[in-house]
Amino acid sequence: MHPSPLPIGLSAALLCVPVAAQHSPATQAVPRAIAELDSPARRAHSFAVLTAAGDAALPELREVLRRAATGGDGAPTERVTLGVLLVLRRLGPRAAAARPEVLSLINGELDNRLTDSATWTLGQIVIAESEATRKTIMRDLQRRMPRSLDARDVLNMVLFLGPDPPLPVWQQYLDSGSIFATAAATIAGQQPVADNGDMVQALRPALEATLQRHRQRWQDDFTWALATGEMAAAIAGHGADTLVGRGLLAHWDPTVRERGLQILGDARDLTAEQRLEIVARLWDEEPPVAELARATLLGHGARGIVGLRAMRAFEHDPATGKRAILFRRAAEALVRAASENTTPATVALVAAADRTLAGERDVVPTMAIDAAACRVFAELVVGCRGADDDTLPALARLAVAGNALAVDHDHALADAFLGNLAEFSPQAWTQAGRALVELGPAGLAHVADLPDQLTWAHASFRSGLPGESVLQLEAALLAGPRASEAQLRTQLTSARWHLAFTAAAMLVERGLVTTDDAEALRAFASREFADVRLEWRGNHLQDLPPPNLYLRAMAALGLTQAGADCSDVPHTLQAAATMFDLPRAEVATHLRAARDAGELPAMAKRLRRLIDNDPPGSLID
Repeated sequence: MHPSPLPIGLSAALLCVPVAAQHSPATQAVPRAIAELDSPARRAHSFAVLTAAGDAALPELREVLRRAATGGDGAPTERVTLGVLLVLRRLGPRAAAARPEVLSLINGELDNRLTDSATWTLGQIVIAESEATRKTIMRDLQRRMPRSLDARDVLNMVLFLGPDPPLPVWQQYLDSGSIFATAAATIAGQQPVADNGDMVQALRPALEATLQRHRQRWQDDFTWALATGEMAAAIAGHGADTLVGRGLLAHWDPTVRERGLQILGDARDLTAEQRLEIVARLWDEEPPVAELARATLLGHGARGIVGLRAMRAFEHDPATGKRAILFRRAAEALVRAASENTTPATVALVAAADRTLAGERDVVPTMAIDAAACRVFAELVVGCRGADDDTLPALARLAVAGNALAVDHDHALADAFLGNLAEFSPQAWTQAGRALVELGPAGLAHVADLPDQLTWAHASFRSGLPGESVLQLEAALLAGPRASEAQLRTQLTSARWHLAFTAAAMLVERGLVTTDDAEALRAFASREFADVRLEWRGNHLQDLPPPNLYLRAMAALGLTQAGADCSDVPHTLQAAATMFDLPRAEVATHLRAARDAGELPAMAKRLRRLIDNDPPGSLID
């Protein structure tokens, strides 16, 4: 195996270094290029200059890393340090002399992003070292990173496998299903893959599996993304298709990400979910990649509508500055493309949705939504992943106003809203939940395992969102404002307290309680809810019963609204006295006066918010 001026297994054609940068620059150009790594407009040029400089740039690059590890006033910015590490990865084994400086950045104290990047870089530059040297590095890693970190675990496997692992061992790592083993096999197998067509065939199903997992946010971490990108780059030398293009979008090298976008520019068979991977590149750190992502979406015509929300978000973001006009023009182009050669209902719906994305609320469609409009709307909703404002609930209200669920025969629109749950942050999760509540039970009637779906989505990101949020959302969906009277009365008898309590609250808040409900309310007040353990797909939640004061106080409100006497129901008067700060002897009189004044619905709402710790505007209201 011979040293390569490029990352192992990555061809010069794939990197596409500009012709002007192929000639080695003068040594004095290196410091300037390093300084310009901090400039978004100059970074691409700096990468090309420093990569072309090769060995001549190594002393300066190593000095940057020394200053980064030391810290202090002379330390480079994180952006510069990460750029230097990227250049070293491009150089591959040629940069092995920088091993001490790269190692100095690896410890549990530094920012995870920098540690991960340095760890990945170390694996690429020392892969060709002797077995003895690799074992020394493994011992040093153990000292520097005593606790098990994802990046360290991957690097240990890389160092164990070496530059040319036996095919059976390599295949075993690749097939293990482990994120760490897959990443390690990808690095260790780069050069063999470049020379072995059979290994390419083994990599393709692995790449497909990693792309599926990488799409899901709970696997969207540094190690998994890099493994995906490296795998696609290794395969790309044997031919590029849509699968490879999608994988290249996750690659650490921005020039390779651009190559992925170029491949996907001609792809017409992508699903909305797959086009969302192009949308994600609008947030790319490197401006050339972001610019190409915007152009790629526009090139997809009407199917580029999945990027409309992102275009409008960038347009209205103060940080966009003078570039806002570019995003406005892109958004207008997407709206025009989605409105050509289609139904009048689609034209009207796209216009209404675009007004919603631009900030208007409670937009009403000018005509009922037809099946064609519903399909376009579903793709637009997919593009709202991660929205942490009230955009999704507003779009859900638009769908309900246009009676979209009646023509959502394949449930694409409902599934698009449901898919937005598994994203990014507690705020985004809550807004996606509010959108589902707007759709109501009818929108999710086709989901046989709704609790399973909600819990899986809740487990899909490391947010710290309490598990009770899943139970509250389930109750808001099945017994919330869009539930019918019949559905509320059914849930009132549920053995799960979240469902029964929310149904009771909704009946009182809507003023629907009648004398026919008195018996069910008495049973609700007397029920002792058990601790229920809910287990879905390996996850579990404890549905713990609340203090009975809340339930019995809500029952007192319901019985009063029904015109029934609640004094004969054990503990209801005392519960209401405690919750509403009233003398026990005056509770019945006070509640009857509140009923006559129409105040019971507001009292029920306050009690519901109190028990769920559910401020206005979060899930139900």
